[in-house]
Amino acid sequence: MPISRIKTDGIQDDAITSAKIGNTNIATADIADDAVTGAKIENNPTVAGNLATGGTLAIAGHGSIGNAGTVAGTRALTVVGATDGTGSQIFVGYNSSLSSKFSVRDDGYTTIGAGMNVQGNISVPSSSGIDFSSHANAAGMTSELLDDYEEGTFTPVFQQGISSAGYAVQVGTYIKIGRQVTASIYLRANSGTENNSHIYIGGLPYAFTNDIDHTFGAFFTYNGGFWTSSVNTTWLGLRNTAYLAFYRQNDGGSIVGSNSDVANNLNADCRITVVYRTD
Repeated sequence: MPISRIKTDGIQDDAITSAKIGNTNIATADIADDAVTGAKIENNPTVAGNLATGGTLAIAGHGSIGNAGTVAGTRALTVVGATDGTGSQIFVGYNSSLSSKFSVRDDGYTTIGAGMNVQGNISVPSSSGIDFSSHANAAGMTSELLDDYEEGTFTPVFQQGISSAGYAVQVGTYIKIGRQVTASIYLRANSGTENNSHIYIGGLPYAFTNDIDHTFGAFFTYNGGFWTSSVNTTWLGLRNTAYLAFYRQNDGGSIVGSNSDVANNLNADCRITVVYRTD
């Protein structure tokens, strides 16, 4: 028959070597040191004070720690805090010197003490990133959040300066870090007709920032006869567009497709590197 009550000191040292204590069969029990060497306690026992173990404390799958009954049984091992959004720590890992090396707050903020070795990828939600606000900054700082990284390809085109262009080469690659974009373009037309419009290269992966006009642009890394004059030139990014415009540097004049110093029908190697900021 079940035991309805065991008084304090009712189980003495070494009295039980293997026991199964069933549901609600013991209302109050004081189990002395070393009294139970093998025991199974079923269904949500409550420990009023500290629980210490000299070996490993094993919790079955879908178990939980804290606030019994608040965690769905289908979930994995869960540590439950006392109050939502308080910022109090619900899980702390210490080294042997009792120095905190890992902690999770009730609001989800996690602290890792000495670096992190990640075997897979780290996924960052949109509009979030790596926050460097604890570092020193210049007086004009506007953001310390690194919120984007990507790399890829695009298809550059002669947006203006030639009609019905066909291409021998159209290669574009880019890397974007935060708002900063670095792109490489290799472009050469092999058909079409030059015209009197300002030469534009378009198709960039991101538009130039709308903050400041004509401050970002590109430079030749290889001019294979695309521009034949000794006059220096530059490619300027047009504000809030994905275009580069071709200019002379000696007087700031625009260069059109029919300019005599430009390769006929833009049929020559044009290789440039673009550095700019996007919004």
